[in-house]
Amino acid sequence: IINMFTLPEDQNSLVIDGIAPADIWFQMDEVHLIIGVVGSDDSVLVYAWANDENNQLDTIVANGQTITRLEIIELINLMAAYTSPIGAGNSMAQATADAILPEISARWE
Repeated sequence: IINMFTLPEDQNSLVIDGIAPADIWFQMDEVHLIIGVVGSDDSVLVYAWANDENNQLDTIVANGQTITRLEIIELINLMAAYTSPIGAGNSMAQATADAILPEISARWE
């Protein structure tokens, strides 16, 4: 995704169907945001996310639940402390799940 909105009133959202919020993992690749699926090679790259707030998504909707840009940033920072479970055949370690799933649930509405 290359998000080039420049007006404050511009709103943009990514809608993900068929994937539970608990299975979505956020991680940075330099300045780009990777939105990946736990245990899968499926992902979306948001180009230059960290370079400018205008490059960022305002919301993400997954299975009818919504997360805001600020909550995405919180989860990026939280998930950075753990080993990424993105990639075919990978899974979230139980200790990671125990620590992070309540945080994920608290942010998705």
